[in-house]
Formats: sequence, C-alpha cells, structure tokens
Amino acid sequence: ITQATVAKIQFMGWAVQFSWGVAKAALDQLTITDQLNQAWASLDSYILGWLTYLRVPDAVNIVLNAFVTRFVMRFMGWGL
Repeated sequence: ITQATVAKIQFMGWAVQFSWGVAKAALDQLTITDQLNQAWASLDSYILGWLTYLRVPDAVNIVLNAFVTRFVMRFMGWGL
C-alpha cells in the first residue's frame, strides 16, 4: 500500500507539470496573455500603479494558469 501511495503521488506530480505545460501552450496560442497586457495598458497610470503595488496582475496570472491547468487535467481524465 505504501508503494502504491508513493507511486500515485509521483504520478500526480508529473501530471501537474505536464498539464501546466499544456495549459501554458494553450494560453500562448489563444493570446490571452497579450489581451490581458493590452487591458492593463489601457488603465489609468494611477490605478495601474495601485494594482501593481497590490500585485493584482500576478494574482490574475496565477488564477488563470491554475484554472487552465485544472481544465487540462480534467480533460485528460486526471482531474483532482
């Protein structure tokens, strides 16, 4: 049972890395990152300064990557 548990944990680590790579490629092909950058650039510099100070762009990027990675994992049948 211990070996099976360790094997499952190792597989899930590999599956997350693989799914993140696929998600990153999908986001690049859909140019979502470029669209987000254009949206940030259209904001007022004062508002953009505060959002950057609060690290909102980083948070949006992390949430978007996590969502697409989860989508890929469920699509492949490895859903958590």
